[in-house]
Amino acid sequence: MNFKDFHLEANRTFHVFETPDCNMVDPALHFGNRIQTINYHVDELRLQQFPPFHTLSINAKEELKKRIKEIERQRWVKQYEQIIKVPLPIEIDQLFVEVKKKAQQKLIKAVTFKSEMFMSVPIFAWVKYKMPYSKFTVDFLPKELNGKQFPAMLHKRNDGEFDYIGQTDMSKAEMHIAIEKRNRVISEFIGDEKHWYCFFRTLAGIKGLEQPHVGQPHLHYISSAWGISRDKVISNLSSYRYNINADTIPFDPAEWLDEVGFSCPIDRSPI
Repeated sequence: MNFKDFHLEANRTFHVFETPDCNMVDPALHFGNRIQTINYHVDELRLQQFPPFHTLSINAKEELKKRIKEIERQRWVKQYEQIIKVPLPIEIDQLFVEVKKKAQQKLIKAVTFKSEMFMSVPIFAWVKYKMPYSKFTVDFLPKELNGKQFPAMLHKRNDGEFDYIGQTDMSKAEMHIAIEKRNRVISEFIGDEKHWYCFFRTLAGIKGLEQPHVGQPHLHYISSAWGISRDKVISNLSSYRYNINADTIPFDPAEWLDEVGFSCPIDRSPI
């Protein structure tokens, strides 16, 4: 987990969390470690803002941090118990035992993806079928800004103005392009190299801004039943203009928190 805190004037701070990619892991451990680490970091920041904390001895501070870690562990256990109890669409269960492309396409057409399913679907597949989970992330910045010096952090405020930290030669118009046209592709695989199911999404698609589905938030689906290798899909989705004949799945954006978001800082450092 990579944390970065960007401090601006007037006691304003942006907290950036970059979660790592993974390959064929237990999704419960992956999500659990991510959530506990983020929550602990937030708790630690709050502690540092509480004056009495700084008067404690080193041992007392360490003991308090241990207690907070245990609280976050217990909180995740409860959250995990809730996740595995939430029923998924029956088509998702059928999907993981169906090996034919047309049958999978028929099942996918009956599904609307919801935000909680980003965790519950991989965990379900692991618990019931012992299918491992993989995640690959690729970021793309607008090509018209090639050669420009990006700041370490860039944020667009509600009033249209920009906050940024670090040296840059970008104009306000170029900052607008950087925020509005950048894209992120997140590919999530369930299964091994031979039999796999891939749900992938783009920043534009999940917001309903991707052609030809403008106004229709969605993600994409493809699997080993398509007759393409896992490596080729990963490689293709890593290109600026990917070209994969995948199916679309409607996405319900209610209560969804954008992993990146147009208004979040641009992190230019390696993840």
